[in-house]
Amino acid sequence: MAADREYVSLHLGTIGSVYLYIPIDIITRLCLRPIKYLKYLGWAILDLEGVIHSGGEVVEDDAQLIPGGSYVYVVEDLASATPVNVKVANKRTESQTRTSPREAFRTTLEHRDPVCIFTRTPSAFGLEAVHIVPFARGEEWLQAIIRDRTYSEMEDVPIDDVHLNHSVNGFIASSSVHTLIDAHRAAVLQTPNPMLSHDDVRQQLHPSWDRNLHYPKDEAKRYIFQWLNFDGLDINDATQRVLNCLLAVFSGDPQEPQPSPLLLHYMYGCAVLRLWGRNVDVLADHPRFAHAPPPTRRMLGPPQTRADYGRVNEKREAARSNASPREGDLNESDEEEDGEWHRTESGTWQRLRRFHDFDAVQDLVLELTLRGKPERRRAIEAEKEEWESHMRAWVAEVNSSGVPPEDPQYVPFARGEELQAIIRRRTYSAMEDVPKDDAYNSLRPETGGSGGAVVRLVRYCLFRLSQKNSKAERHGAIQNERRVTTLAWLIEVDLAFPRPGVRIQNSGSGPASGGKNTPPMPFAGSRNTLRGLRPRGQAGAKNEMNAGPMSVRRDASV
Repeated sequence: MAADREYVSLHLGTIGSVYLYIPIDIITRLCLRPIKYLKYLGWAILDLEGVIHSGGEVVEDDAQLIPGGSYVYVVEDLASATPVNVKVANKRTESQTRTSPREAFRTTLEHRDPVCIFTRTPSAFGLEAVHIVPFARGEEWLQAIIRDRTYSEMEDVPIDDVHLNHSVNGFIASSSVHTLIDAHRAAVLQTPNPMLSHDDVRQQLHPSWDRNLHYPKDEAKRYIFQWLNFDGLDINDATQRVLNCLLAVFSGDPQEPQPSPLLLHYMYGCAVLRLWGRNVDVLADHPRFAHAPPPTRRMLGPPQTRADYGRVNEKREAARSNASPREGDLNESDEEEDGEWHRTESGTWQRLRRFHDFDAVQDLVLELTLRGKPERRRAIEAEKEEWESHMRAWVAEVNSSGVPPEDPQYVPFARGEELQAIIRRRTYSAMEDVPKDDAYNSLRPETGGSGGAVVRLVRYCLFRLSQKNSKAERHGAIQNERRVTTLAWLIEVDLAFPRPGVRIQNSGSGPASGGKNTPPMPFAGSRNTLRGLRPRGQAGAKNEMNAGPMSVRRDASV
């Protein structure tokens, strides 16, 4: 296959078949001496000085590129090379979160870089603190890089002082510059370096800078923003928005260390390998290849073993035994005992609460649905007291006769008007089981609404749950999440409304028939558990759901 005359290939010594396939147009836009630029690419990737060969002969630095030509970067001792690991560039480089120590990192950079170092964009238009080695890679990655690469006298700080949030690992840039670097469309070149001098590369000062005041001195280090990839973009339009070959200006504190050349060269090598590299995976077989450090154990969140919680509980029990009894101790102890840690499907730990009586369960429902209005709280408290007396009589009649009477009468659900407003203003999707008008009308007082039979079913389940005598029985009932999912929808009223049109009927397995089952209940006392809870193992809603001693049947007449 004939070589593409718009590209040249650069082979990295004898490392298998690893090479770069580089657009000639990009090289000529960046560099006045393209052969020296090829040398820089080989050096940035391998951290070894070498020469360029073509056809078995050394190519002079002033030579021009041959379209479609093949070049080789030759070094004396390839075994001592430390190839870059392109995975370092996989993560984004920003540090925008205003938390320590990243906030301190940004503050330090702003002392040195009060504006974008390339475009002079002021802070009012959005500036970002850019990590050269991405913050997401962590401290071990950074230390592995500086430990294995050549640390030159061009650095402003001793090697032992370099860390992830040091000013040498970052700079302030506009969001557009930052985005291009993150997308590997651009990189920052530092000169002079062992392969390139100031005069070898193209460079310009952004028009917003004063050339007489801000143009870097000859002896100073220079940092140049370079476009590497225009794929899918109009070149003229792209370079008008962000000029190519822009010089950096550090207009703030001159005593603050400037970005590390070592880190910039490393990331430049990563960028060109990602863009133009072929068979890059072969580099991982090199004896001095910097493999990824082992992942750091996360220290956030609760301990990941049950034994840790056991030790905490032992300390609490010891503290209680040494403390003098006082009023309310029994209630506090019961509340502690009803807290238990469980591992969720995602692997995280979550504390689930269990409750002794109906009041505690009902109060949690009120906490999750109430928005803090005093008059609303008083109305619901009055409703709860009146409802409990009605429900006790209703349950007693069900238990004695085995046939449920008509739905018990109680004061209208105090959240009815708010639920109506939610249904009216929220997007009603195709996922709902009933038309929007039916859901809305089920809450209207003139239709006998205010929650419908769904609310009554949920409250009946809560009441029966509170009658369990032991924590083990209550826990078993709580964990049975097979059917009654309407409680989650009732509580999360801002997300969806529970299905109306449900009537309670006796299935013959309840207390009247001698059964010991209680209505299955998806309630675990946790907001996270309640949110979006749906019956597992069901592809869609069914017309009839077995709910222990009670069955739940849709009835359009309700």
